[in-house]
Formats: sequence, C-alpha cells, structure tokens
Amino acid sequence: MNLHQIVSGACNAGDKCFAVGSVEGVPFTAYAAGCNIVILASTFERVQIIPGAVHDYIRISSIDCSCDTGKIAAAYDNTVCVYEPTPLINSNLPHGLDYRWVQTGTLRTDSPVRALSWNLEGTRLLTAGALVQLWHLYSQSTEHKEEPVKFTLGESIEDDKQDQEQAVWQCVWKVNTATPVQHLAFSPDGTLFATSGENDRLVKIWYENKHFLITKHAEGQTELDYGFVYIAHPRAVTHISWRTTSKYMPKGSVSNMLVTSCKDNICRLWVETVLPEDGLVNLSQLDPQAHHPKYRTHRHKHRFMQRLKHMK
Repeated sequence: MNLHQIVSGACNAGDKCFAVGSVEGVPFTAYAAGCNIVILASTFERVQIIPGAVHDYIRISSIDCSCDTGKIAAAYDNTVCVYEPTPLINSNLPHGLDYRWVQTGTLRTDSPVRALSWNLEGTRLLTAGALVQLWHLYSQSTEHKEEPVKFTLGESIEDDKQDQEQAVWQCVWKVNTATPVQHLAFSPDGTLFATSGENDRLVKIWYENKHFLITKHAEGQTELDYGFVYIAHPRAVTHISWRTTSKYMPKGSVSNMLVTSCKDNICRLWVETVLPEDGLVNLSQLDPQAHHPKYRTHRHKHRFMQRLKHMK
C-alpha cells in the first residue's frame, strides 16, 4: 500500500472527540476517527495513527490531551487508555513533533465515559458519565525488587518491558450525579473542575473540601472529599471553558475564570471569589509601590514573583 492511499477518516461526531495538547512546548492535535486515534502536528501533517483493533473496534466516545506532558486519554465505552509520548531517535522532522505515543495505562470505569479532562501535570484524570470519577497516578516501586533472571527464546524483550512499565491508576474519589455529565473541565491550576449535564441549566463548580475529618485508607492514602456550588443559566448550557494561564504562574496567584455559553447565544464570564484566608495574595497589599510603572518591566516582575513565592 502506498503512503497516499492511507485514509485517516473523519472525526467522530461531538466536541469531545478532538483535543489539542503540547509536549515539550510543541503543540499537536489528536482526534478520534471511529476506533482509531489520529495525531496531527501543528502543520496538520499526520504523525501517527493508533489503531483501535486491540480494543475490539469500539468507537471512541471521548478524548483529551495534556497541555504539558502530552499524554492522551481515550475512552472506549467504560475503558480508558492512556498514551504517553516517547522521543524518537535520529528523527528530524520539519514539524518538530519527533515523538511516538505508546500505551502506558488502562482504567476501568464504573460507567460508560462521556467526557475526560486532564490536570496540567498529567497526574490526575477526570472521567464522567453516569458518575464522576477522579483518578490519580501512582508510581510502582519495582526497582528494588529482586527478580530471577529469565532466558526466553522467540519472545520480544520490548513487550516484556512495556508490560512492566504499565502505570497504576487508582480511583481516589467518585460521586453520582443527578444527570449524566456531558461537559467536564479541569481548571488550569487543578484546584477546581466544572461539570454540566446534557440540556442542563446548572453548572457545578467542584472544589476540594478540606474542612472535614481526614481519614486514611490501609494503604496510607488520604480520602478526598469535594463540595460544589451552582452557577445558573437561563437556558441549557452548551459549552464550558476555563481561562488559560501560564504554567509558570505560581498556583493561587490569580483567580480562576470560567467561560460558559448556553442556548440563548450569550457567553458569560464567571470569576472565582477570593477571600483573604483562601491563600491568594493581592500584590498591591504587599508593596504600595506595586502599581508604579517601573514594576511593569520584566526585571521587576520577576523579582516580585520570586518574593511572592517565598512569602507563600
């Protein structure tokens, strides 16, 4: 088969079947075509096609990409597969996306997945459908385990290594919702996330409830608890999106802002209300000279942000 005869296929219906991510500052686009994942460079050149034959040709219902680590999560009914980029050796492609994605983890959810969302670091993943589940990545400490030496013939060593490098994803929190979740998004700093159902006029903003009795499991993991507040709309919500902030911005230095749109064709901006005990610091309160024009230069901004880090 010649190269020009390979057909990627059209994107699946819905706004949850494509996503934009970034790996080492290089942007890319991933979308679901039937049961396959197609990865495109910033120039829309096809970089890789991840086939879905190993997943019994189940149509992908949702896909999401990490904007920092480049991880890709794809939902095959109630199975979520995590793919991570690995650099290619001796590859100088013009688009600069010299990576190949390999599967490193598998999640089994309690209900079919309709939406996915990564946090910035790629260590937590939200899955939503009939219920919302929060998954956390735990590293396996298998370096100190002594394993017997095995000699095999006719088997691939790379396959054995890939099986040993499977990441361990554990569900650390889940909740049942009144209606199945259709819209789901993590805030840029990972402290909040928003959910909304299909034909739902209410958006839930979830936050970690730290004012409760902390309990630990037998494995030593702390039990999480999340509360929520409602933001109401006159008609059904059609889309939600958080304001993007720089990954170099210290967490808690700016308020989170959410953009919502509903069927009345009006976009609304919602900003996080900051209280003094919440940890966010007003720069003008730290130094009365902060509003002076000289602080607008890059040198003074850098010095002031370093001072803010130490104070926090």
